Amino acid sequence: MIKINLLPKQKKFQMPVVLGIDLGKLNLKLIVVFIVLHYLGTGFVKDFFQGQVEELEAEVTAISNQRSKLRAENRKYSGIQSQIKELITQERNLQSRKQVVESIISTKKNPVKLMLYISKNIPDDIWLEKMEVSGNVLNIDGYALSFKSIRVFMDNLQRSVYFDQRFQIGKSETVTDEQGNRKERFSISGQVERYN
Repeated sequence: MIKINLLPKQKKFQMPVVLGIDLGKLNLKLIVVFIVLHYLGTGFVKDFFQGQVEELEAEVTAISNQRSKLRAENRKYSGIQSQIKELITQERNLQSRKQVVESIISTKKNPVKLMLYISKNIPDDIWLEKMEVSGNVLNIDGYALSFKSIRVFMDNLQRSVYFDQRFQIGKSETVTDEQGNRKERFSISGQVERYN
């Protein structure tokens, strides 16, 4: 007799394909070994680097504390920084004012030394009626008892460091006063070289 099994054959279980990966072809033992190594390795690696991580965290904490201290100190000195900027601005203003004052002083013409020289070097028989400095030109009007005194006075002025070497007589005339004394009226002019 022939026996025929009419029951369908039981098929082998096939793993499904998920996202293009055939799960039936994967080695489950290898996957289990990897999972075990992963959890064991993570703990080992974590323990191995824990000391270094703690050192780095302590260093980060120290740097953070130092940064917060520096920020607080910077806030404390921010008022001083604005004062420094104001002082620098004031210093620049004072420097410009100083330069203006120095330029004014350098161009200022003070004839005190010049007049002192004239008063010390004028002959006894000359008296001055008018002395005027206009720009760098000195004009002197006066009287003398003789022409010789006028010449001596001009020579004294020409030897000075204050005047140019060329003094000129503008006008000269002989006049008599109320008592009948003869006097020489003169006017001389010359270039002022310096005032100090």
